Amino acid sequence: MALQRELKYEIIGNILIIRFIGEINFFQHDEFEELISEHSGKYKNLIVDMSEVIYINSSGINILFNISKIADIRIVGSNNSFVSSVLKIVQFEKVIDTYCTLEEAIKSITHKKDSEIQL
Repeated sequence: MALQRELKYEIIGNILIIRFIGEINFFQHDEFEELISEHSGKYKNLIVDMSEVIYINSSGINILFNISKIADIRIVGSNNSFVSSVLKIVQFEKVIDTYCTLEEAIKSITHKKDSEIQL
């Protein structure tokens, strides 16, 4: 049985939120690159919601690392123990800020902007 793979996005204020559902692997690369190309000039704040991801491989991790080179990225971690283990093994949180919920990730962006304004 093939696993479901889906990529959705929404925009909240000045934040682009991308939701991966199912697997993150090589097959999402082109679709994801197209989405990023379309929005990269408009949204520098990006949240990747992985809460519904059930599988990730090295290609999927590479996609996420490449995103961090072009945008201020935050990750909402997966509820799946396999995905969480993979991200922990590659020490993902040392490179990209990771949050438990979408609300926490959004708050970190809005808090950062408030701090910049006060300076």
